Amino acid sequence: MCMEQEHNPKQTGTISKIEVQKKNKQRYNIYIDGDYAFAVHEDILISQRLQKGKEITASELDVITAEEQYKKAERAAYHYLSYRPRTRKEIKDSLLRKDVEAGIVEQILDKLETEGYINDLDFALRWVSERIQLKLKGPLVLKEELRQKGISSRDIAEALGQLEYEEQVDACMRLAEKKWDQVKKRYTEKREQKHKLMMYLQRRGFSFEVIQPVIQRLEES
Repeated sequence: MCMEQEHNPKQTGTISKIEVQKKNKQRYNIYIDGDYAFAVHEDILISQRLQKGKEITASELDVITAEEQYKKAERAAYHYLSYRPRTRKEIKDSLLRKDVEAGIVEQILDKLETEGYINDLDFALRWVSERIQLKLKGPLVLKEELRQKGISSRDIAEALGQLEYEEQVDACMRLAEKKWDQVKKRYTEKREQKHKLMMYLQRRGFSFEVIQPVIQRLEES
């Protein structure tokens, strides 16, 4: 099988041979005047009506190249999304790391949003709901995590606004119960135990208004 390589932009002429690649049945090697010229996905083979005997001009070659770059980047984006939902910024960063042109990246992102594959607000809502329940992380930490993923301040605020106070207290209590025995073993004074636990819960993203009743319940129990 011929290895894929960059075509020569000056290479024009007549398509003399089209062969399917052995390792990827959706890609085809194109030969012009007997020499390997470039490889394309079957979608482009069809859209550009590439067939044996067709004359390829320099301008047509540019169109084929541009469409091939776009389709390759688009497939990479869909593949990246296949593992789990992604934010717009995550997909953008992934494509840019693959040296995809910025203009093509924006086209793909807009298409994915139109198709519903990208929805930063839905992502933020799911992220907040799952992380507070499974990872026991408070709103302040969740806010920073979403910010790093490129979620807008408006969407972050809306997602965090869905958290009920009791839901936060419940998660904070579960976290505090896990940490409480460790704190008591390490520190003997109750005042220090309380202080260390409070600092730990704050680092996990919970506010004082949530932490205070949690510590009071622990002390009472």
